[in-house]
Amino acid sequence: MSGHRRAQRAGRPAQPGRAATAAHHPGAPDVAARADRLRQRRHRELASRRTDHGRPRRLLRRRRARLRSIRRTLRGRQGSGPRAGPIPYGIAVLPGHSFRPRAARPDRRRTEPRSTRRHDLRQEGTIVTHIAAASDRHRRFGGVIPPLVTPLTPAGDLDTDSLGRLIEHVFDGGASGVFLLGSTGEGTSFTIAEREQLIGAAVQHVAGRGPVLAGVLAPSTALAAELCRSSIDAGADALVAAAPFYVATHPVEVEQHYRLIAEVTGEIPLLAYDIPVRAGSKLPADVVLRLAEDTVIAGVKDSSGVITGLRKLILERERLGLTGFSILTGSENTADLCVLLGVDGIIPGLGNVEVATFVNIIELVRAGELEKAELEQQRLLTLMEVLGVPDQRRMSSSSASIGAVKGALQVLGVIDSVQVAPPLLPIEAAEIAGVREVLIRSGVLQVSS
Repeated sequence: MSGHRRAQRAGRPAQPGRAATAAHHPGAPDVAARADRLRQRRHRELASRRTDHGRPRRLLRRRRARLRSIRRTLRGRQGSGPRAGPIPYGIAVLPGHSFRPRAARPDRRRTEPRSTRRHDLRQEGTIVTHIAAASDRHRRFGGVIPPLVTPLTPAGDLDTDSLGRLIEHVFDGGASGVFLLGSTGEGTSFTIAEREQLIGAAVQHVAGRGPVLAGVLAPSTALAAELCRSSIDAGADALVAAAPFYVATHPVEVEQHYRLIAEVTGEIPLLAYDIPVRAGSKLPADVVLRLAEDTVIAGVKDSSGVITGLRKLILERERLGLTGFSILTGSENTADLCVLLGVDGIIPGLGNVEVATFVNIIELVRAGELEKAELEQQRLLTLMEVLGVPDQRRMSSSSASIGAVKGALQVLGVIDSVQVAPPLLPIEAAEIAGVREVLIRSGVLQVSS
């Protein structure tokens, strides 16, 4: 018997059907109906009977089926040449694509985190499989997660040696993770093979000290899904996706974009990237919160610079009880204010150069030492002057900001070259000298008198 007839027999008004639901979004009925069905399906799963472990039975059945599938795959691959071997920690083999291990990849199993163990590792002989629990989607990301520049050789090839020194530099300063292939990392400038090489090298250098986030910035859902698959294969711990760019999109279409790529990411956490200057529009707060409620996304990086929107997002998160949803800011000139409002962490481009100042701001604000935090923020504003050194009469703002950060890292001896990916232009020697002066004035570079 249909739900409509059951409602009539019980004397209750019938619920609106799919056509009525779709009517809320004129011009896109199919998309709205699909999004509504996905939302209802998730609510039904979460409302189903629960086991002693507190997880819905349907979810457990799916996890057991996936575990059996992975075991069968592994048994078939053992002894089959270079593809044989264990699956490193943090990689879930998803339907439709294969796992491609890299040579000499270290064991990425981590020590017990400071809170509670979030992963279920099952060991059979030399084979380690990893099936992330449903709560992994709600893992909190916080602290300072620098969006790393992508070091290149003068010939334009990836410089993995400089990448290793950069990763050591940021973790020595107190970073809690790294973000690859974002705006600062020239994420849209590299081939899939180059992306996989970069992510794989970063995973080896990080060696479990924090999550490795990878940007999946693409103008279409199909391409974003492909980038998600390759990033997962390469070992990324989480993915960061912006709304599709170039083609103008409606909020309903943006929501659909995230729901569809979330089907590809599986249990690997997906974060939304709110960057209107690149995507062409701001992510609406109601879309972000709806995706968070449905566990489609595990967090958001807000680089919009709109403080009122950020504050609304934080307040609504608390009202809805989304305690596991991470809100991160990319704002550097208002870092102290954002922490005071309640963000979980900062993803600052200048964190490539100086992580400790951002770490100090977070700790001082949370300790109530607001005057000391303001002094750190003032020091940070001085450091931000490096972004104005490159001559923007001959280059874009992207070339200027990325070039300034790479120039500072070269002055500090962290990377070897200031080369950027075409068509961007590198900064010149005179501009590097200007960057050096700012580093001295801000106290980042100490020189003997």
